[in-house]
Amino acid sequence: MNRRTYLLSLSAAALSSAAWAQHNHGDDSHGYVGPEPGSLGGTIALSDLAGRPFTDANFAGFWTLLYFGYANCRSACPTALPNLSDALTRLRSARVAAQAVFVEIEAPAAPIRLRSQAAPANTHNHRPSGTVALSALAEQFSSIRFLTGSRAQLRQAFTAFRVRAEHVPPRTDLGEQGHSINHTSAIYLIDPTGEVAGYLRHDATPAAIAQFILARARR
Repeated sequence: MNRRTYLLSLSAAALSSAAWAQHNHGDDSHGYVGPEPGSLGGTIALSDLAGRPFTDANFAGFWTLLYFGYANCRSACPTALPNLSDALTRLRSARVAAQAVFVEIEAPAAPIRLRSQAAPANTHNHRPSGTVALSALAEQFSSIRFLTGSRAQLRQAFTAFRVRAEHVPPRTDLGEQGHSINHTSAIYLIDPTGEVAGYLRHDATPAAIAQFILARARR
């Protein structure tokens, strides 16, 4: 993604004063204070790439690292995914029941299949389709559960977690192919009861993500 990405930015003081800032402004919140973690969350109904349902009930019993992004993102998501994967490894090594979940914010135009099962991509298109790109990510980051849903299901999830997603046409004068999506780019940290304990920026280090959870899981 080459344009602004809407972020949830963690302040130095506490999660309750986290700034909901734009990527290009870094930690400059312009006076805006992000929502309390306790005001986030709610009913969701999505499915993974194998067609298995995933709802808010699936948060129970796990510390969950939840991220909303899209397969062809070229900015925040390529940073967030390895951070999620590495943080998950750290947590499981510490014997914390944890899971990482990536929600594809663009509703699929066709059924999602693993790359090994997918039809070959159009060789004349230099940018892979969202379905092909998503299945490739699922294979690359096999420890992360990738979810999709209909437009109505995604809207429900966006509302629950206050996710913003704005489709932007390509800047053909700069040689861009395909649209991009400005989107909220935060890692939501959900406790085993299903409550949002906090959120971090997409570029939070795996150590910082794991430490946030470990400090609470060991209480």
